[in-house]
This record gives sequence, structure tokens and C-alpha cells, in this order.
Amino acid sequence: MVNPYSILDKVAQLKLDAAELYLKEWRNTTLESKNRQVESIDVCRGSGIGLRLLKDRRLGFSFSTSLSEKSIDELIENAFISSHSVDEDEWVDIPSKDSTEFGVRSGEIEIYDEEIDKISEEEMIKYALLLEESALTADKRIKKVRKAVASFSVLYTTLLNTRGVDVSYKSTIASASIMVVAESNSPRPDSQMAWEFDTQRFVDKLDFKRVGADAASLAVALLGAEKAPSGKVSVILSNKVAVEFLAVVAPALFADNVQRGKSLFEDKVRAQVAFHGLNLWDDGTITGNIGSAPVDDEGVPMRRKLLIEDGILKGFLHNTYTAKKGGTASTGNAVRGGINGLPTVGITNFYIEKGKRTRYPLTADISNGIYITDTMGIHTANPISGDFSVGVSGFWIKNGVIVHPVREAVFSGNIFDMLQKINDIGDDLRFYGRIGSPSISLSEMDISGQ
Repeated sequence: MVNPYSILDKVAQLKLDAAELYLKEWRNTTLESKNRQVESIDVCRGSGIGLRLLKDRRLGFSFSTSLSEKSIDELIENAFISSHSVDEDEWVDIPSKDSTEFGVRSGEIEIYDEEIDKISEEEMIKYALLLEESALTADKRIKKVRKAVASFSVLYTTLLNTRGVDVSYKSTIASASIMVVAESNSPRPDSQMAWEFDTQRFVDKLDFKRVGADAASLAVALLGAEKAPSGKVSVILSNKVAVEFLAVVAPALFADNVQRGKSLFEDKVRAQVAFHGLNLWDDGTITGNIGSAPVDDEGVPMRRKLLIEDGILKGFLHNTYTAKKGGTASTGNAVRGGINGLPTVGITNFYIEKGKRTRYPLTADISNGIYITDTMGIHTANPISGDFSVGVSGFWIKNGVIVHPVREAVFSGNIFDMLQKINDIGDDLRFYGRIGSPSISLSEMDISGQ
């Protein structure tokens, strides 16, 4: 990597109010297994740098994927020129090392696995094949694996600015995802599909065999699915499905959306917005989690934030810009899509705190309802209004017992109303990437079936 201090030395000659460098170097290998052999291996390496300049309340920005001396000079020139082509903005800022009163350093956060950094291609192939094989051998009714993908990444991040922020860290990610098809001719011809995935910072925490077997188990369990009856019924969301809905809720807690009037949570701080037993956290300090790091993407230390406590909204997620505009401090939630983007507001590890009941006691309370294990079309949910109508599959519950699988049902409603209709929370908290949730029980939701 280029010496970032030498770049700041060049930038200092421009006599700016502040400057910031964001450097990334990455290495990723993705393998796809098909028909019990690795069909493709894709290796990607890269590096780049993003530069922000602040002068007279104007923010300049530029990025480069080349780190040659000529490219660096062009990077600085382009950022300087861009700062003269934008309007003044009183809220733009670059954080200083000691300017974040909310920022509390939590000590060493373990997010780097040397085993992933040094893993051989042979070992990666072994994991990819194990993922597919575990699904194919789980049950004779598994006839096809549509896609089995294993991925291994190493990232190096450096954040350096003229106000004292100087942070470098390494991180790793291993992931597995699989989609399988189960087929049966009894009691009638049927075919069902299921998928599963997992992402971990440490390869020994990622159980490739379990991911494949779980996908197979769900696909087989859905064979013989019937159409669900229509009506207002009780609903249980599996932890995976709850995570999908929580991803739609998250933007309503971003301060930039609140400040633009694009959140239904606007003006609801200290109001009851969810089930009284729900606690919702954003915590970038959890060792080993995908959303954890020493600092956010502006260099503000990560911290633990309780956003909803006992159903009451406590506050929103901020980066430096929204915090200054809102007269508060950054919560350490600046995120970037890469070196080519400016910091926005986003989540770290965003999750609903687990409850005390297992899934089956949750179903025991239901006289008539559905346990949803998969959704189709969650991306169509409106993140501003919260309205949704999605296809779902899962299992019908009668008098506390799962009686048969269901398919082609439609689950509709409003996500923000749904938060109020939670009546219990399971103890099976699981993270899928940056978002985690236990199973959730809901009352009186609309299901359309036959």
C-alpha cells in the first residue's frame, strides 16, 4: 500500500480546514460447486483510496483505484477542484479524534482470522465441496443443488485525517450459501426449493456441513405443501424471515432519513413504537460479528446503542454530518459502499434482543396460524410507509401443532404496525450478516391463500 502520511503531507500544502484518507486493500476468492466438483474459482484482488477535503464549509471528494504517484497527484487535484464546484453546507465536517463524546473504545474487537488469510486453494475447494455434498447426502429426496457458493475475503482498512484520526485494521469474512431442490412423487408429484446461508469472521465458526444440511432439511419438510386458508391469523416469523423484515425497518432509524422526512419514526422519540418486550440494539463492538470494527467508516469509535427499549423509541443512528445537523454526536454509524462513496448512515450489528421462549412453546399458543420460513418479494416492501405484500411458504399450525407445510400464501400488512402486534419473542437469536433476530410471534395478521 502507498504511504498515506506522504499523501497527507501533499494535501497539507493546500491549507485546508481538514482532510481525510480512506484506504482499502482486499482479496476475495469465491468458489462454486456443482455436480460434486468445483465449477468455478473467481479470485479478486484490489486496492484504492478515497480522499475528502474540507475548506470553507465545502466538501471535495475524489477516489482512485491506482496508487501510482501520478494517480495520487490527480486524486488530490480532482478532490480540490470538486470542492469549488459544490455549494456551502454548514453541516459538512470531518471528525476529530476526541470530538465524539458518545464514542467509547471497547478494547480489542476480534474480527481477523489468520486461518482465512493463509487458507490454501485446496482447503477452500474442500469447504465448497462439503457444502454441496452435505445437502446431497442429507436426504435421498434432494435431487439438485442449484447453487453452492463458498467465499473467503481478507480486507485491510486505513483511516487517517488531519484531526488526529489514525486507525488501521485487518478483517476477514468467510461465507457459505446454497439453494437446493427436493422432489417426491408421494402422495403426489411435488418439488420444493429452499436456501440457507451463513457468514462469519472466523472460518472455524462457519459450519459448511450444517448450512447444506439445513437447506436440505427445509426443502424436504416443505414437500407436499398445501395452499393456506385466508384470513387474519397468528403468525410466527422464523429468525431468518424476521431478519428480512428487520432490514426494511432499519432505514427508518437512520438520522438522514428522519431529517429528510422519510421515516415514520420521525417525532416518535420516547413514544411506544413496538411490543413492550422488544429491545432493539445496534452494536459494533461484538467480537467476531460481521458489523464489528474498531471504528466506523469516518474513524469514530464503535459503540453499543439501545434504539428501542421495551418498545419505546430511544433515538436514531448518526454519522458526523447528521449528528452536527441534529445538534448531537455521531453514534459511530458512518458506512461506505467502498472507496468510491461518501459516508452515509448505516447499521453495524443490528438486532432484536432474544426472548425466553423456544420456537415450539411459541407455536403451542397458536390455535390457528402459520410459521413462515421463507419470503418472496421482501424487496418490494415500502421502507418509508412500511406497507408490504409478499409471497411466503412455511407450515400451518393448528391447536399448537404443526400439521402440514404451506405454499403460495401471501402475507400482507404494515411493518411498523407489525412491531406493535408482536406478542412474544423467541430465544433463538441468530445473525445473518449484520442483522440478527430471534423467532417472533405476531397476532392477527393477514394471510391470503386458497
